[in-house]
Amino acid sequence: MGLAFSAAPALSVSANESKETYSQFAPWTLKAGGGLGRVQETNYGENTGKTNVYRISAEYNPRYFGFEFGLTRSYFKMDFEPKNGHMGEYALAQYLGGGPFLRDTVFRGDPSSQSIESRDRFDLTFLDLGPTFHFRPGRTFDPYVSIGAGTTGFDARASYRGFGRLGFRLNFDRFYFFTEAEGSAINRYNARDIRTHYNEYSGIVGVGFYFGGGDSDETKRETPAPGQADPM
Repeated sequence: MGLAFSAAPALSVSANESKETYSQFAPWTLKAGGGLGRVQETNYGENTGKTNVYRISAEYNPRYFGFEFGLTRSYFKMDFEPKNGHMGEYALAQYLGGGPFLRDTVFRGDPSSQSIESRDRFDLTFLDLGPTFHFRPGRTFDPYVSIGAGTTGFDARASYRGFGRLGFRLNFDRFYFFTEAEGSAINRYNARDIRTHYNEYSGIVGVGFYFGGGDSDETKRETPAPGQADPM
């Protein structure tokens, strides 16, 4: 009997701990960051380059699953020179466009008629959206993954992309720091029906803020069990 009575408080404490919730101040967050990346044309693997990436986004994340939308702007600097062997389809597009054909035009673009977009220096701004999944929502250290798609517009000259991200948050009271690694496949408009495909890999760091949760005094920090240190 003594063992039974002594075990009851322990079971009660265990049950209370299992019901412990780690709520955030608010389900809405706004974050911004920037970083660097590498890019490669899929048709011609030797055509590679660097990217500068900037992102601002908002996320609705009530608990484990969330939904994120925002803008990603990438500046591309390709490290290659025009090659005769890569010009066939672009030369045809330039010819059909009625403009004068020059080898450099295929790679540098044609500012006069805009029939061919530049392939060595350019930038793209995507409207991104997609779901997220957080492994430890609201806790001090929160890994998460997300997938999604983006577009630069809704006309014939629009470019598109699909992406996947692995990220980590370091949460404080009303804000957090984050880092993300992203891989994306880009389908870019180049000329008429001609499109250039890229694989881009980038990493960014930034800061985010929780908002819209009122004046709650709840903490996002994980509550340790009795006798245990506060986990990160």
